[in-house]
Amino acid sequence: MKKILIVGGENICQGGIQNFNANWIKNAPEEYKFTLYTLGSIIDKEFYKKMRKCADIIALDINKKKKISRYMEFTFNFSRLLKKVHFDVLHVNVGNVVVALLATKIAFDRKIPMRITYAHGAWDENKKLRKILFYFGRKYLQSKTTRCVACSIEAGRKLYGEKIEYSKKWKKHLNTIETEKYIYNNDVRIEYRKKLSIKEDHIILGCVGRLDRNKNQEHAIRVLKKVKDYIYPEVILLLIGVGERKFFLEEKAKELGINASVIFLGYSNCVENWLQAMDVFLMPSISEGLPLSALEAQAAGLPCVLSDTISKETNISGLVEFASIKNIEEWVEKICLVIAKKSDRVAASESACHSGIDNSNLSAYIKELYGDL
Repeated sequence: MKKILIVGGENICQGGIQNFNANWIKNAPEEYKFTLYTLGSIIDKEFYKKMRKCADIIALDINKKKKISRYMEFTFNFSRLLKKVHFDVLHVNVGNVVVALLATKIAFDRKIPMRITYAHGAWDENKKLRKILFYFGRKYLQSKTTRCVACSIEAGRKLYGEKIEYSKKWKKHLNTIETEKYIYNNDVRIEYRKKLSIKEDHIILGCVGRLDRNKNQEHAIRVLKKVKDYIYPEVILLLIGVGERKFFLEEKAKELGINASVIFLGYSNCVENWLQAMDVFLMPSISEGLPLSALEAQAAGLPCVLSDTISKETNISGLVEFASIKNIEEWVEKICLVIAKKSDRVAASESACHSGIDNSNLSAYIKELYGDL
C-alpha cells in the first residue's frame, strides 16, 4: 500500500477542485491510500462523509486568517505531519502558488520520493509582486518536483513556463468526468424547468461556480440585461453556487432592473439535472484552466459561450463559442448565434461523452503517473 498526500487550499464541499479530488480518488487503483490535506474548512458535511469513505481528511480551517499567519501555521503543521508519517507521493493541486512552494520544499527536505504539482488554472499575473513570485516559483517547482502536471498546455505554461511541454517532467492530463451522469435527458429537462415555475418558451442561461470575482458572474448579469432588452425578453439567468459576492450580484441585478430574471439557486448536489434545464451555458471567468463544469455542460449537450481566457482545449463538442469579457456585445452576439442554431442536444451530448473525457481510462492514468515509484 503506497501513501499519497494530496494538498490544496480549498474547502471541503462541492466545487471544481473538490470534485476533481473525489473523482481522482474514487477511480484510483486500490493499491493507493490517500490523505487529503487542505487549508480550508469542512463546509458540506455530506460531501465530507462521502470523501471520508475513500480518504483520510485533514482540514486546517485557516483560510480566513491573514496571509502571513496562515502560511506560518501551514508550514508548522505540514512539517509536523511529514515528521510523523512517511508518504510516498506528494500531489499538490496548485490553486495557491505560495502553498505549492512551501509544500514542495518541505516534502523535498523530508525526502518524499515523488513530488507532483498539478496546475488546474491559468492565473492572472497583472500584479507586479505576483509576476515576481511566478518567475521564481516556476524555476523552483521545475527543479524540485518530479512531475509537472497540468489540465491543459496553457495552464502548464502559465505555472511552469512557456517551454514546459519539452521537459521530461511534463505531463498533461485532460480532466475527466462521470459522463453517464450528464447524458442529455429530455424528461429531466422538463421536470427541472417546472421547478423554476417558468413558461416553456423561456430561455435559460446558466452559470455554475463559486460566486466570486474570478468566476465573474457580474458580467453574465450585464449580458443578460442586453439580451433581455434587445432580443429575447423571455430570458432568465440561473446562477448555481455560493460565495461572498452573492449580495453584490443581487444588488447589481436590482440596479439593472432585472432582479426578477436572475435566479440564485445556491448550492446544489444535482447540478447535472439543472444542466439539462438550461439552454446556454455561460462561463465569463477572468481566468481558468480546463474547467470541469464546462466539460459537464457539453456532456449534457449544452451549447456554451466561454471567456476567451479559457483554454481552447475546452471545446470538445464543437458547440463552444469564445468571447472577450471586455466586449458585452460580442457575448450577446455569440449567445444569439448558439440559440439560433438549435443544435441537436442528444447528438451533442453523445459526441462530448465520447471525446475522451470519461473516467474509463483514469485509473490507468493515475497508475502511470504514480508508476515511477
